[in-house]
Amino acid sequence: MQQRPYDGEPTRRVLETRYGDDVEIIIPPPKTAVLSPEADRNPSSRDKHILSIKDKGRLGWQKQTGYNQRSRIETQMGRWKQVIGNKLKARTFNNQRTETKIGVSIFNTITKLGRPAFEAIP
Repeated sequence: MQQRPYDGEPTRRVLETRYGDDVEIIIPPPKTAVLSPEADRNPSSRDKHILSIKDKGRLGWQKQTGYNQRSRIETQMGRWKQVIGNKLKARTFNNQRTETKIGVSIFNTITKLGRPAFEAIP
């Protein structure tokens, strides 16, 4: 069974240990993922995700789990790092706050400029 480095049981165990039941772990299993031996008696969250993908398809699973929102946020953070950079240059906290506010303002302006306007066709 081939797994992605973050799709394995060790990663899930660390997250469950660190955050307990306060967080839902949503890691997309690969297309070749197989159920664990205990899946029919005591399915893990990964098993439930695999079964959901088999039942609803990958897009249905993404919609059900909210994975698309996470993906959108990751894309936005990638854009932020490309445009603004991945480090703050200011040294003091107040200056870092100002730098961040300026960066957010610039990023929001760029985002608004790049969004298409949809209009209903009569």
